[in-house]
Amino acid sequence: MNPFRDRQAEAIAEQILEQLKAGNTNVLVPYLSEKEDDDRERYRSNESEYRITSWHNGDVEINGEELSIQYWVSRLNHPGDEVHFFFARTEGQWKLRSYDAIY
Repeated sequence: MNPFRDRQAEAIAEQILEQLKAGNTNVLVPYLSEKEDDDRERYRSNESEYRITSWHNGDVEINGEELSIQYWVSRLNHPGDEVHFFFARTEGQWKLRSYDAIY
């Protein structure tokens, strides 16, 4: 990864990861709006049950004004899962649109 890259989106994603590590699953609510009601509750329940303990960067993909960042996460009793953050550039700033996780 380019050490001089724009890290604004990574900083946003890592703030979310810090909140999840602390047990605050409500932080995901704005980023699950495109999912069905049952899926939104499942994500929050899973994030609570399988709390993130650590993470490191995975793939970063930029496609025009869209960006996705993958993180490899370790969870309580379950290392090696992945989560994805999806951003769109609006007025020169990366805005988090959605969150996805594989449990």
